[in-house]
Amino acid sequence: MIDEIVETAEAGGTAFLRKVLVDKRPLRKLREDDSKLAAARIDRAILTIAVASTTKRVRRLEAPFAAAIACAIDLLFEERRKKEYTLSSN
Repeated sequence: MIDEIVETAEAGGTAFLRKVLVDKRPLRKLREDDSKLAAARIDRAILTIAVASTTKRVRRLEAPFAAAIACAIDLLFEERRKKEYTLSSN
């Protein structure tokens, strides 16, 4: 999600932060916004297509990638993080 495009990261970030504080915008945690996953929860074929298109390029990633994507769809953020850490440690 893009709120604003800036020339330099430091100056733009500072200006954006000031604007957010002046506007008293609520803190938006992207980890709590899983609206992009709603369609995949309804239609699991989206998961299958994503895994297939990615693993065509790198065959050895199929199982871990499929498991990580399934975690993103099925679990809450903290549970996902723990599960993905476990998957990447193996």
